[in-house]
Amino acid sequence: MLLPPCDKSMHVIIGLITALAGLIWALVSLQRAGFDLADLNPTAWARRRRWRTLYGTKPIFTLQRPMEAATLLMVGVLKQRARYPGAEPRALHPGAGGVPDRAARADRAARG
Repeated sequence: MLLPPCDKSMHVIIGLITALAGLIWALVSLQRAGFDLADLNPTAWARRRRWRTLYGTKPIFTLQRPMEAATLLMVGVLKQRARYPGAEPRALHPGAGGVPDRAARADRAARG
């Protein structure tokens, strides 16, 4: 006989085969349920996490210089003006209750 009798280790081999079959069954069931097995890749997970922490934050929290803050403020003001075009402050319109300009003052002085 070439191989020694394996009476004492057969239960370990059967247990390993059963565990492997259970793992394969669980992975196939997860995949059928919509889980992407590529999400278990640790390299891809680290890359996604790095990308999320770098670019997933709001841009206002990544400002480094005062010029960037001023640019962001100007863009915000322009977006508000584009959203509400008739809601300009009255002080910007001459003679509309705000600070009048020279022409409006001269016109008013000439009339009366």
